[in-house]
Amino acid sequence: MHKARAFFFVCAGVFLLALPLLSGCASYSAMFVNANGQVERCAATGGGGLGIAMAADAVNDCVKNMHAAGFLELERAGTIGVTLAEGEAGKHPRVLKVFPGSPAERVGIKPGDLFAKVDGQDVWHQSEASVLLFGEAETTVAVTVTAAGQDKTLIVRRIPYTTVYGTKPAAAPTLTR
Repeated sequence: MHKARAFFFVCAGVFLLALPLLSGCASYSAMFVNANGQVERCAATGGGGLGIAMAADAVNDCVKNMHAAGFLELERAGTIGVTLAEGEAGKHPRVLKVFPGSPAERVGIKPGDLFAKVDGQDVWHQSEASVLLFGEAETTVAVTVTAAGQDKTLIVRRIPYTTVYGTKPAAAPTLTR
């Protein structure tokens, strides 16, 4: 009987020591967006101390991969608030839409303007311009637009992506031809 009682206390002690490793639950999640408005989520859930740590590592690895692929966290992403279309053959991308209240609207960019350069780089395709325009909110980008045959270079401050497109990323710009 004495052996059984000792075994019980040893087992109970081991269980109490292991309880922190077996209890608890955590979910990690982060939303990301890229220059084309594609939205992805990194998410993982873990139970117990080991599961929680593994879930955190999984999300951290996902975050690194998303950054490497050109994505930014939705809350860090910035935009100037334009939708671009491919230009005619041999022409620069043209502005299809300027979102009301956007930085682009405030500096005078209008539908029909052509995006000739972004940060000093010539752009000939909508996708090039979109990648160069995309960046962290509250940073600036230099854009050279052509309107009525005149070039003008403007410094535009990106504002939070969600301010322009809302919290539903499906409203993001898409390629238009």
